[in-house]
Amino acid sequence: MAVPATMRIPLPPGAEPVAVAGGLNPAFSSWLPLNARAAEIGALGTVLILGVTGMAGLLAVQHAGILSGTRSQRAPAGRLSFLSQSSLSVSVTFSSASAA
Repeated sequence: MAVPATMRIPLPPGAEPVAVAGGLNPAFSSWLPLNARAAEIGALGTVLILGVTGMAGLLAVQHAGILSGTRSQRAPAGRLSFLSQSSLSVSVTFSSASAA
């Protein structure tokens, strides 16, 4: 399939084309709906992101922040330690959700 030159994006030196291509689906699965919603209502406010421990979830956290969302996430207990450097406003684990 020929891709028009206007739709091509040059990769930076050292970028792995397969990894870049593989990242597009998880990236767009959150960017497109969040961006469309932000265009409708302005600031996103609270965003619930299920499954933040996977690639799509991690990107959704970043996309929500870029689009001025208040990030609220749900993930299995004990698996959020690597997200401690993000600016989470609320984090709900499965164990704390069942008690609520």
